[in-house]
Amino acid sequence: MLYLKNTTSDWNYTTEPGPYSSSCVKSVARPFVQGKILGGTSGANYLHYAQGHYRDYNTWAKITNDETWRWENVLPYFIKAEKFDDVSVLCSQAAQYHGTEGPVGLMRDNRPIIQNYLEAFQDMQKPIKDDLNAVDSVGYARDVYNIQDGHRQSSAFSFLSPARHRSNLFVWKNALVTKIVIEDKTAVGVEVVKNIGDTEKTYSIRAIKEVIVSAGAINTPKLLMLSGIGPKEHLRSHGIPLIANLPVGKNLQDHTAAIVVFNMTKLHENPQIFSFSDYPAFVFRGSVSLNKSDYPDYSTWNYINFPNALLKYCSVSYDFQNSVCDDMLATSVNTQMLFSVVFGLHPRSRGKVLLRSPFYQDSPMIFTAAYLEKEDIDNQVKYVKDFIRVINSAYFQSVGAELKYPSLPKCNCKHKEDEEFWRCYILCMTTPQHHYCGTSAMGSVVDGRLRVMGVDRLRVVDASIIPIIPSSGLLGPVITIAEKAADFIKSDGDCLNF
Repeated sequence: MLYLKNTTSDWNYTTEPGPYSSSCVKSVARPFVQGKILGGTSGANYLHYAQGHYRDYNTWAKITNDETWRWENVLPYFIKAEKFDDVSVLCSQAAQYHGTEGPVGLMRDNRPIIQNYLEAFQDMQKPIKDDLNAVDSVGYARDVYNIQDGHRQSSAFSFLSPARHRSNLFVWKNALVTKIVIEDKTAVGVEVVKNIGDTEKTYSIRAIKEVIVSAGAINTPKLLMLSGIGPKEHLRSHGIPLIANLPVGKNLQDHTAAIVVFNMTKLHENPQIFSFSDYPAFVFRGSVSLNKSDYPDYSTWNYINFPNALLKYCSVSYDFQNSVCDDMLATSVNTQMLFSVVFGLHPRSRGKVLLRSPFYQDSPMIFTAAYLEKEDIDNQVKYVKDFIRVINSAYFQSVGAELKYPSLPKCNCKHKEDEEFWRCYILCMTTPQHHYCGTSAMGSVVDGRLRVMGVDRLRVVDASIIPIIPSSGLLGPVITIAEKAADFIKSDGDCLNF
């Protein structure tokens, strides 16, 4: 995601201005990165792999009234997909939650530099775990990445490449589906545009069994609404004939984060000469429950490096103003820093995706949900204040850790111990996590078998079907959704011939 913005590999969408116009970011209309490549955003994400928490899937099962979405029933799909090769995890109790023979290669960061930081959080009663991808998922651990043998394990690399020579597979690149063709409330095909030289041609493709939409949390609702499936009044406002009145585009969810930076003033050891070709950086992950339950409230990704490397995260990836990043990072020279991303796992706020026009060429209107509900910002203050207590740990004290703050005129008159300061700080230093989901949700738009309600032979298989955002990033959950959907499709296929 660092360098995709404003390239042909990104859809180059931006969000609509929201109620919180942060003065710390470069633009109130923030870049909304979505991979425009085979494999979608799995080929452009931050490479963090996680499964989510068992309670997430049990909640999905309740929403859909479908027990097959319970944790014990989705776990086999995680195991089926994974090719995990970390000896320490596979020799622990967490091994029962991982696969070793699947198509998606995974690795854990075992580099020694991370250990001191893990022990610092242990000093603050945050346990060190072998793996957070397990039922017991509260604590701090080395991160797991979808990388193996130096290759990003995108869905295209892991699933499509091995199947590319199959006689029953045809991939038509650089072609855009503009409409689902629906006759008598039955999906019968799609309309596609493709540029041939300087000429744009339109093609009509008929489905033999069913139409499966996998365009992601933004483009799936756009396509459904352009095809007449969506909120009645919204479609009417664009002159689109209604086929099914469903809450398509609503329920947009993401994890909203705040950035916290520690400068280790006595630690001058450079962990590496940073290169994005050698990503990942040194990263560990936290998953924290404030009430001591087994269901985490917030999570953290923590990047260890020198300031010149972390500036790229601050300015390029998270899109903060250069002056903000300079205040936090560039003023420290040759000292190790910890760049932490702190985000609540269960946001109450919901955004939406709307059509800008009835024309497929126009980008959708994306209204994100950051802190629309007061409870979310109140909780984020609690999470950040809990997280920064690590500055009192023995290790952080020994290396002269200090919190770095940007110059925030609106916040500077407030005492840094007060909640009002942190509320002000968070509203400025907030950033999306790009875990977008929920816009064609199970229980309201699709059923438990991912079939669009009210339209036959139409199914959605992507992050948009997630009803409640999981306690993790989306790569692992979406791969599992796809594996599960494959079984649905095969099971239903015999009775779907036209």
